[in-house]
Amino acid sequence: FHIFDLVFKNYDALNASVQENVSAIRVVKSFVREGIEYTDNYERAVFYGRSVLETVKKLRWYPDVVVCQGWISSIIPFLIKTIYKDEIAFANSKVITSLYKIDITKPMPERFPNFLAFRNVSVDDANSYPLQYKKPTDLQKFALYFSDGAVVADSDVDTEVVDYATERQMPVVHYDKQASDKDNAMQLNSIILQL
Repeated sequence: FHIFDLVFKNYDALNASVQENVSAIRVVKSFVREGIEYTDNYERAVFYGRSVLETVKKLRWYPDVVVCQGWISSIIPFLIKTIYKDEIAFANSKVITSLYKIDITKPMPERFPNFLAFRNVSVDDANSYPLQYKKPTDLQKFALYFSDGAVVADSDVDTEVVDYATERQMPVVHYDKQASDKDNAMQLNSIILQL
């Protein structure tokens, strides 16, 4: 089977590029951009999201709350609320998206909905959501559409994205750099209690 040879060759190359850090969490160099903006970042985000959720399932973790940080995790709220919604690990999970200034600049590819098609979600389903798939901030709106709450964790978050979170009438907390960690944690807890 030629396809298996290709897949395992790529898989072996990926494994060769994995490094262990001191906290025993693997860092896959495929996602470490080091100042390089890859042309397939959006596709990588989908792969990353699926990988994370499959790992959570394999470890038999049952998260009550999933906090997504950074553009790379923007697909995870969608996955939890659609494709993985009937999985016992995520059936009752709430999702909070932390918003930061998005550091990718390339527009979303027109074929982005094709990346989302998996299991019970078709390309038509992905196109049916009232969202646009054009610019990087649309990726953040995509995450918010499927989230239960949001944390505005950076003062440089695009106001269009913050306004979208407010329009969705979800609990939104603004991280205060001047406040203590305890105060910020209490604000985050206030979102969790509202879910």
